[in-house]
Amino acid sequence: MKTDFLKNGLDALVHLTLERWHVPGLALAVVSADEILHLAGYGQRDPARGLPVTPETLFPIASMTKSFGVMSFGLLVDEGKLEWDKPVRHYLPGWQMFDQVSTETLTVRDMLSHRSGLPSHDWIWWGSDFSRRDLLARLRHLEPNAPIRSRFQYNNVLYMLASLIVEQVAGMSWERFVQNRIFDELGMKRSNFSTHITQQDPDHARPHVYRDGPLRECAFWEQDENSVTGAAGTINSCASELATWLNLQMNAGKVGQRQFVKPETLEAMHLPSIFIDDPVARRRFGYEFSSYGMGWFLRSHKGQMLISHGGSINGFWCTQYFMPRHRLGVVALSNCDEGRNAAPVIISLTLFDRLLGLEPTDWDMPMTESYAKAAAAEKKAKEELLTGRVPGAQPAHPLDAYVGEYEHPGYGHLSIRRIETSLQMVMNGKKTFALTLAHDDIFDAHEPNWDDHLKLTFIAGAQGRIGSLSIPLEEAVAEIVFVRQAEVDVNTLAAEVDGNEPI
Repeated sequence: MKTDFLKNGLDALVHLTLERWHVPGLALAVVSADEILHLAGYGQRDPARGLPVTPETLFPIASMTKSFGVMSFGLLVDEGKLEWDKPVRHYLPGWQMFDQVSTETLTVRDMLSHRSGLPSHDWIWWGSDFSRRDLLARLRHLEPNAPIRSRFQYNNVLYMLASLIVEQVAGMSWERFVQNRIFDELGMKRSNFSTHITQQDPDHARPHVYRDGPLRECAFWEQDENSVTGAAGTINSCASELATWLNLQMNAGKVGQRQFVKPETLEAMHLPSIFIDDPVARRRFGYEFSSYGMGWFLRSHKGQMLISHGGSINGFWCTQYFMPRHRLGVVALSNCDEGRNAAPVIISLTLFDRLLGLEPTDWDMPMTESYAKAAAAEKKAKEELLTGRVPGAQPAHPLDAYVGEYEHPGYGHLSIRRIETSLQMVMNGKKTFALTLAHDDIFDAHEPNWDDHLKLTFIAGAQGRIGSLSIPLEEAVAEIVFVRQAEVDVNTLAAEVDGNEPI
C-alpha cells in the first residue's frame, strides 16, 4: 500500500476540495483492518464561532445507520432468533402490505436489500410525526410499482419498520439493542441516537446548506430514540468511532481477537442481493456493476470490489467506503448537505486510487458534471411548475370552497385553510405550504424552509363541490388522493353534547 500520499498530498486535496465545493468542515478516517492510518479533522464544525472539526466531532450519519440496523439483525441471526429468508410476517404481528402476495412472501432479506417492489414513499414520514407503529398500520395503503425482487428501489420506510422486528424479537427497542450489543461492545462511547444530546456536546458539527449563493446554517432534522427513523437513519457518531466500525467490517467480524459476529453472517451483508440498473452512473463513473447487499451498496471500482453507504440529512452528507480485498476503508463526514456537495466522495475515491496505485482519476470532473445536471433538472422542474401558472387566472371555485380537512389512509391528514386572500396547506400538523393558483383547480404548494414544491389538484364531484385533492407525493405510482372529510354540523354537535338526539 502506497501510504506516502497520507503525508504528502492528502491535506492539500482536502482543503482544495472543501473550498471548491463550499463545505465548512470534514472529519476523515483512513483505516486498514489492523490499524488507523490517518485520522483528522479539517475546516470548521461551527464557522459562526470559528470552531474546528476534530476526529471526535459528532455528525448525524443518517442512512449510514442502515449498516448498524443490519448488524443488529445479524446478531439475532447468530443467536438463532431470526432468519434472513423467512417472511417478515413471522416476526412482526400486524404486518400487512398493499397486496396479499407481498404480505405473505416478503422476507427479511427483501426488506433490507430494497427489493420489496415498493418505491420510496418518503413523504409519509418526511411530512408527518408518525410513529413506527403508525407506519406499520399505514403500510397496507402504500402502493407498490413492481413485483418483489424485480428491481432495486431505495426505501427508508421498511428500514424504519425493521426496527420493530428487532424490538419484537429481542424484547427491547432497536436503539437499546444497538447501544447494548454494538456501541457498548465496540467502545463507541460518543455515538448516540439523539440530535438533542449531540447539540449539547461541546464537540458537534453544525448543519449547512449551499445553493449557488452564500453558505448558510440550517436547522437540524431533530430526532431521538422515540423518532420514527430508527434503523433507517437515527445515529450520530464521529470519525474515530466509525473507524472502529469499518475495522470490524474488514476483519471478518472480529474485534481484536474476539469474534463479534460470525464471518458467514457478515458476508451475507456484503453479498449482492439486487442489481442496480443505472446506466448513466456506469458510463460516468466507470462501474462494471452496481448492486445492494443488506445495509451496503456494492460496486466495482477499477476492477476492485468497493462496498459503501452514504448518509444525507438536513445540512450533512457523510460516507463510508471499504475494499474488502485490500482491507482498506475511508470514512468522510461533512457538515454541508448533499445537494451541492461531492467532497466526501471525491476525497474517498481519490484515496483508494492513490493508496492502491490504481490509475488516477480527477474525480472532481465527473462529480461536477453529475451535480450540474442534477441542479439543472431541479431548476427545470421548478420552472415548469411556475410556467404552468396562467397570468390573471381565477380559481374555478371561491376560495372558501377549497377549505376543509382531507385524509388519506396512508399519508395522513391535510388541512386547507384560508389566510385572508390566499390558501395554505398544513400536512399532518407538521409542514405548512403556501398555495398559489396555477389555473382552475390546480395550485402550487411551496414550503419555504426546504424549498419543497408540490402540485395540488382539487377534484369536484358531480354536484360541483370539492370532494378530494390529489398530489404526486410518490412519482412512481398514481397521484395520492386525499378525500375531504364531512364537516360537523354545529347544531348537531351541540345536541350531542347536551345528550339529545339530533332532530
